[in-house]
Amino acid sequence: MVEMLIVEINCKDLYGDRRCWLVDIDQGKNHCYRSRASFNSFFYGKKKRNQNPDKIYVATSKHEVNFDYYKNPKKLQSLWDFYLEIGYDYKLKKFIKGV
Repeated sequence: MVEMLIVEINCKDLYGDRRCWLVDIDQGKNHCYRSRASFNSFFYGKKKRNQNPDKIYVATSKHEVNFDYYKNPKKLQSLWDFYLEIGYDYKLKKFIKGV
């Protein structure tokens, strides 16, 4: 079970409020290949899918974070729940407009 803190940075207001999520990448299992591959493709791939025209999503390990700054991250059970929350269609590999 690997928990990652994902932070949304608004490009138009860098110092404004930031949404953050605490996501279990492995969905409670020892190792989930599908979600880890999707995670790495979304955050570290050449196409930079984590960058929207208005927002950038940054992920870091839960153990490297000072939770005094990120007070109440929303806890999600899986990476797929995170994609739904931000309006990303992981099958089409695009952001859904209007979400």
